Amino acid sequence: MATKTDVEFLTMLEVAENIIIDASNKMDTDDFFAKDICDSLIDTVESAKKQQSALMGL
Repeated sequence: MATKTDVEFLTMLEVAENIIIDASNKMDTDDFFAKDICDSLIDTVESAKKQQSALMGL
């Protein structure tokens, strides 16, 4: 059973992912290093969301 804290953490991860995606979309397309960093951050957040969802039994 998911607790309130579990749900809040998953929500924070989703918000973080959206912020990173938005920032990545607004970046200069020639800045490949920054884009790579954003892509890595997005991958990390997606992994954390999957782990949290698994812990919550979703």
